[in-house]
Amino acid sequence: MVQDISSPFTYGTPIYTTTVNSVRHYLRKRDFLTYAFQLIPEPVGSETWSLAWGYIQQLDDIIGSPKLTKIDALNLLEQEQEIVELGLEGNLNVPHTAPIRHLWLAQFFNNEHKYYEGEALQVVKNLYECAWSDVERKGKILSQTARDMLLQKKISNFFKLYFILGDFDLRNQIDDFSYLLGMGLGMLDDVLDMVSDYEAGYVNITREEMKSLGIDLEPEDKDFLQQVIKSDYQTLRAKKIMSVLLRARRLTRHVRVPLVRALLIHLTDIFAAPILEDKLIPGQRFFFKGSSLLNRFLPENEAIAYRIGHKFTRFFLMNPKVVSVFFRQASVTGDKHLAVTNKQAIDSVMMTSLLEEKKTSDICVDLLEGDFRGRIIGLLESIAATEARLSAAELAKKVTTELAIEEENQVNLVFIEAMNVLKRSEYAHVPIEKRVLLIPHCLRDPERCKAPIDDEGYHCKKCGACVIADITRSAEEKGLKWYMVGGGSHAIRIIKNAQPGAVLGIACFDEAMMAIEKISEYGIPVQAVLLSKDGCVNTEVDFDAVQAKLDIQ
Repeated sequence: MVQDISSPFTYGTPIYTTTVNSVRHYLRKRDFLTYAFQLIPEPVGSETWSLAWGYIQQLDDIIGSPKLTKIDALNLLEQEQEIVELGLEGNLNVPHTAPIRHLWLAQFFNNEHKYYEGEALQVVKNLYECAWSDVERKGKILSQTARDMLLQKKISNFFKLYFILGDFDLRNQIDDFSYLLGMGLGMLDDVLDMVSDYEAGYVNITREEMKSLGIDLEPEDKDFLQQVIKSDYQTLRAKKIMSVLLRARRLTRHVRVPLVRALLIHLTDIFAAPILEDKLIPGQRFFFKGSSLLNRFLPENEAIAYRIGHKFTRFFLMNPKVVSVFFRQASVTGDKHLAVTNKQAIDSVMMTSLLEEKKTSDICVDLLEGDFRGRIIGLLESIAATEARLSAAELAKKVTTELAIEEENQVNLVFIEAMNVLKRSEYAHVPIEKRVLLIPHCLRDPERCKAPIDDEGYHCKKCGACVIADITRSAEEKGLKWYMVGGGSHAIRIIKNAQPGAVLGIACFDEAMMAIEKISEYGIPVQAVLLSKDGCVNTEVDFDAVQAKLDIQ
């Protein structure tokens, strides 16, 4: 008689590896968020995450099927409850003939008890309980409070589990990031999946939203979905999404691990993209475009695929303009319910977000004032002259304390100028003809710009449509070679090819920090000028600030 083999299995054994590979293969076929185990640096963390999320996703797929009645879904959850409770108690063993999701779950609990000492158990319990709440809401319209609580418990715990198992260094902000990213993604999914969820019996609009939009129908009414789509529901949700994403974006300033910070920033970019690109379309899905590319050459052996995939994702994250290319939207063709959000609605979202962030907007204006910038630089130089051994962070801290600066944009400006002050002498000793100027192409007027592009970047024709003409003309008069670059990876490629003695760069704070860190590895002194208005297009920079750096002798 053949002895029954039960899970969990011993870590590292062939049968353990087979179990992990099966869940990774399942997740590899899904969208980018469920492919995200590649981003977790340690193998055991990646494996444990995959096992947990694979179980949750497969269970969600089963109970969310339109073919499954509400009663059938509840009966299935009752059967699963015994399995989950045994796992939480540390007593779960399942035969190898059990459903594959139970093998994944048993192995997850075993790994969690061994390597995480119960830290993730409550999070998994919360995620499982959300499955009950999701089934119970089938056919119902929730109140705003109930819907927010469900999103917070479901999607926020998704991120919290990911951060715990990935051992991300978020210090005491793990709950804040989990909440903000979870609410942003949850509300986005409500809109993007509105049609498919409705067809499965789930209603993603709340009672309060219906009242504010003047919708007086029930889910079973014939024109219910059409009325929701025709209303301002998308704009209403978009405003809320932008609000939480802006808060998450600001919070990333406190994350000091570059890779983790880059991941969080890109998540906010991805979740905001449907709104900012005017493509908030029900039925549309986001996914990691790079996953389809990776799947073409990644080996079937998932252990090897993880190592290769992790290197690629790390590279893409640390080169932001490359990353953006690998995320795209996939429209569901032929969907009779498609409803494009018009430009007026998008403008309304953006204006509302700006008004909600009024303090930050006011600061952007302040940063354009030469007196304010000059005062900061003067104080930095004065302190640096008397306290020679200060780091950029220490120097910036003294100035922000002295001037009572607390607002984010001002703090960023002080930090960049502190690095400029400390590197100015080294930069000045490099002959002008050995310096290069890097200009971001986002300063161009995209509608009027006629600049041709090749491997070296855009070549300004000095048409006068934007400030780049003045900048390049001044650089050429000084004898500086300039390049108009498309992002971080392009800038590094230029540095490698041109091999300059010093670099002057114009960038937003995020790009400046990552570029300075990378360029400094080559021992090249850098001066940076922050954009006074950032973004992906139609950005702005203070020409006088650029001229001051060009004049350094």
